[in-house]
Amino acid sequence: NSVKQAASITKSPHSVKQSPQAAQVIHTAPRRSPRNHQRNSNATKLVTMESKVPPPTSPQPAKNSSKHFDQSLFLADDSFELNTGINAALEAANQSHKALKTSPTVDNKANNDEIAESQEIVPAVIDSPVQAKHSVHASRLLRTTQRLRAAHKSRITKDESNTSTHPSSSIEVSDLSLKNSLLQNPLQLNASHILNCAKVDDASANFKRLEIVDICGDQQLFSAALRELLEVQRFGFCIGLQQQEAKCKPLIGGNLLINQRAGSENAAQQAVAKEYQIDDHTYLAGCAFGITENVVYYMNMQPEGTCASVTTEMKCKFLSSLLTTGKCTLLCVDAKEQLKVLYRVLGELSELRVELEDPKEANWLLQPDKFMTFQQMTQQFAPECTALTGLCGNGRGYSSHGLDTVSAITAKVRCSVEACVTVHILKTQIENLERIGSGQLYKFFKELQMPLQNSLCNMELIGFPANEAALRKLFQQMLETMKKLELKIYEMHGGRFNLGSTSAVAKVLGLHRKPSGRVSTSRQILEKLDSPISQAIIAYRKISTTLSKNIQPLLKCVQNNRIHGQSITYTQTGRISMTEPNLQNVAKNFVVTLEGSEDIVISCRGAFFPTESGRCLLSADFCQLEMRILAHLSQDPALLKVMNTDRDIFNAIAARWHKVSENAVSAELRDGTKQICYGIVYGMGMRSLADALKCTEQEATTLSQQFHLAYPSIRAYTEKVVKFARNNGYIETITGRRRYLEHINSCESQQKKHAERQAINSTIQGSAADIAKSAILRMEKNIEKYRDKLGITSSKAVRFVLHIHDELVFELPTEKAKKVAKILSLTMENCVKLSVPLKVKLKMGRSWGELQDIKL
Repeated sequence: NSVKQAASITKSPHSVKQSPQAAQVIHTAPRRSPRNHQRNSNATKLVTMESKVPPPTSPQPAKNSSKHFDQSLFLADDSFELNTGINAALEAANQSHKALKTSPTVDNKANNDEIAESQEIVPAVIDSPVQAKHSVHASRLLRTTQRLRAAHKSRITKDESNTSTHPSSSIEVSDLSLKNSLLQNPLQLNASHILNCAKVDDASANFKRLEIVDICGDQQLFSAALRELLEVQRFGFCIGLQQQEAKCKPLIGGNLLINQRAGSENAAQQAVAKEYQIDDHTYLAGCAFGITENVVYYMNMQPEGTCASVTTEMKCKFLSSLLTTGKCTLLCVDAKEQLKVLYRVLGELSELRVELEDPKEANWLLQPDKFMTFQQMTQQFAPECTALTGLCGNGRGYSSHGLDTVSAITAKVRCSVEACVTVHILKTQIENLERIGSGQLYKFFKELQMPLQNSLCNMELIGFPANEAALRKLFQQMLETMKKLELKIYEMHGGRFNLGSTSAVAKVLGLHRKPSGRVSTSRQILEKLDSPISQAIIAYRKISTTLSKNIQPLLKCVQNNRIHGQSITYTQTGRISMTEPNLQNVAKNFVVTLEGSEDIVISCRGAFFPTESGRCLLSADFCQLEMRILAHLSQDPALLKVMNTDRDIFNAIAARWHKVSENAVSAELRDGTKQICYGIVYGMGMRSLADALKCTEQEATTLSQQFHLAYPSIRAYTEKVVKFARNNGYIETITGRRRYLEHINSCESQQKKHAERQAINSTIQGSAADIAKSAILRMEKNIEKYRDKLGITSSKAVRFVLHIHDELVFELPTEKAKKVAKILSLTMENCVKLSVPLKVKLKMGRSWGELQDIKL
């Protein structure tokens, strides 16, 4: 019987007792219920909630921890704790299921995955500064001004209670300087007209006020704010970008006033030169620091509105003190992108040493298949802040509001609101990360996923070396080759026709329409024809596709002989992908054969090499990583035996299938066999397998049966994975990271089979992704640790420049390549301990297309 899946993430794990029926529900996808449900209908006072934001507690250490191999290079490193299999998890699940049936009531602490509903929190109305109870992290600066604000606050509260019966959100902006106190001209932005979301109850929007303190209004205030932030150490953070020549676009509704105000301010400053310019039209306006639940410090990075005694150098030193001590934790959305902006505009920051917590990454760990905007995360994890979030506008999809330069709302408001709300979102997310499982999810978040953002940030800023002149030369070579192929095809056919038309190509090749009325000229169909003209058309299409999807986009992205891609870490399986542009998809070298002429070698990767002389590229690739993980998890004796030798399992299988010796197996044949083996493991259909092997379905079925007969425990393991997913609604990788499968118990056969394939694929491929991430962090740590022994004077001499799933690419001095390669090999081979050894293949060369194997 399938277990009913329910989604419930809330604030408190022990607040409400569960009924026996509720105790039987296994919660899978997290959901956040409001912290406050009570609403006082007789009074509508604006209240200031000042409460302590407790730091997250460290997760409990797992019992099944593993240690490194006994090598002096890694004695100081901590291994990630691995799950050696799912047998124990299955047994625990069965015992838990039996206990639920026999026990009339279940205590909340018995199952860490079951999260009870939150308690109702009644906000404390502060009528005077004498009654206010400040938390440890409450701003001391605010206490010094409360006596001045008491009368003004009482009058405003009385007026609002007489004019409104609905809760509202406002932002109060002040510099709190001695000459211009909070009593003078407070700016209040009412959010009740901006917020328009039917899913959010007005009663849940309990944070009705956000106080923005401009710390640049007075030097004394500026210094006090720095001391407080260094003492707090963990705070919300957001930078605010502003468009210098923004055009005011009229809007309707509540945004109209804000839009007109922001547009007029931008128009008045168009001709004024800005500091901290990012490009011709964008500059860094300021930074916001969320210190309490409703108080934000804002540091204006521009001279306008800044006290003369607070200089630009003081602001840079302020940020440097916070971001280079190694003691502060920044809670920010799109943390990697925000760090990249700081690196670009602040030349004084040579290296940032901060811990990061990103709600987007936390949400990915909790819900890998559900991407959420900032507003959606607020609604789910901090609904009490929904009205405040409405002040930021709609934003740009999944990006940070502070980075949204298109918005008509000023950067000061956008980044201040985001810095405040981010603290509330992460508070709930971290509670759930700590609660789910045995704390492994929070450990993964803090020790791997977030430190990885710093590494990827540096990689993207450095960029991958690409010679623009070589790329243009390659572009011309491919155009000329396409022209030759085109003329050759016309010559073989005896006339011209449209090579881009499927129907025209089908007519030339004599292909008939299918019963559905369509005709296919796919690569698989053309390969079966085995005619000279079909092979020429295949080559023509390959060059055309490579030009349009690889070379042309790359040419547009070259900047100073570097290409700066953008890494994406929140994919469904956990693999790191790339975009804008995707360097992982650059085609490998291939040969075009023309009858009557020499073969033409197209080397797309040959155009990628360092422009500096004396530098090269070093590649380290895990050998058969996914198959080794499969051997570790399945514990198949035959597979373990092969993996513990120096034999290449794919060469051995290819030689057996094609009846040749292992030495006669080519690289192309090995790669094809590799894909087929993984296809069998992941549930590839027999028709697809037959097309890949170029044989009949009956022969493909025979080969699949032979594979499972040779390694019988693989099928038993995959069945266990599917069973575990059906019982629990999710799978776990080797590090305890989860992926929830919505359709694993679906009544529709197609959806169910797809979910079963996802279960197997995500377990193995996700585990490989976790190991690759660990290798990146450990490599950087060991390069820094042994820099003196390597004779490397600069920290930028060895650069991590690209990741391609299981492969890491570094740029470094040629004379140091072999020494660094040795450290790289030992680091990757010992980043985790499995039942089989990890193997790494090392290559080096002047260009990416000329990498040659090296042996140490």
